[in-house]
Amino acid sequence: MRGLPIFDSVIEPRIHDQLIYNDADVCGIEQTSKPVNVTLSQRTKDALIKRHHRLIPMGYAGCVQAISIDIETGHISAVSDIRKGGKPAGY
Repeated sequence: MRGLPIFDSVIEPRIHDQLIYNDADVCGIEQTSKPVNVTLSQRTKDALIKRHHRLIPMGYAGCVQAISIDIETGHISAVSDIRKGGKPAGY
């Protein structure tokens, strides 16, 4: 995501754009402190509001397992989302 290291990309707050909901642009924004503190920056919130999105806080927006491969070095990195303790299922 946006050139970030894989771990930083996975821990970023999630935004769910509902597009049109009850005649308004609605974005669900992840905002929780359990199991970790996840919140969208005020700058991003302001940018969405400026574009006429109504923001609705969500407590949990799912978790991600990610793998990246550096095509130049062949180095493989894997990350389990910290929202579920940083471990893959069954670990």
